[in-house]
Amino acid sequence: MGLKWYNYRWMGVRKMNRDYYSSNEIIYLSVNKILPNPYQPRKYYNLEELASSIKRYGVLQPICVRILNKNIYELVIGERRLKASRIAGFDAVPAIIVDVEGREAAMLNMVENMQREDLNPVEKAMGIKTLIDNYGMSQEEVAKKLWKGRSTIANWVRVLNLEPRVLEMAKEGKISEGYCKA
Repeated sequence: MGLKWYNYRWMGVRKMNRDYYSSNEIIYLSVNKILPNPYQPRKYYNLEELASSIKRYGVLQPICVRILNKNIYELVIGERRLKASRIAGFDAVPAIIVDVEGREAAMLNMVENMQREDLNPVEKAMGIKTLIDNYGMSQEEVAKKLWKGRSTIANWVRVLNLEPRVLEMAKEGKISEGYCKA
């Protein structure tokens, strides 16, 4: 399956081999060679508007990936852009390869997502809990990495102790983050 050029021509991209395209530090990877980030905290998002924008203007900000083996990459940052690019029919996306291991990849993903206003309180709590459970980090360590106070981290994690119906309402945006942490 050949790669579609779409908006790559105007960027001065040159063909390097059949797996990716290169232009300085940005390479163009086949979307079929990029695995999802297993630690992605975001579970709920609408991609229609982003896919429409990408179809019209291309991917304006590269995703970040790490190399798993010679021809397979794992997404570190850019889940929405990657999924929307697939919906828009793109065969390749601009990417930057970052040299990080699992723990750092999860942390980078979490830091990037914690800055988003549309990350719901349950997704934040689950992401932080993943860092604590899977990587043995303390709440204090997570707080330092995310540039948040330890009490903020504790409050987010405590959200997971809410009743299932309240958690569902938080996921759907029917109750505020403040209500969840109160």
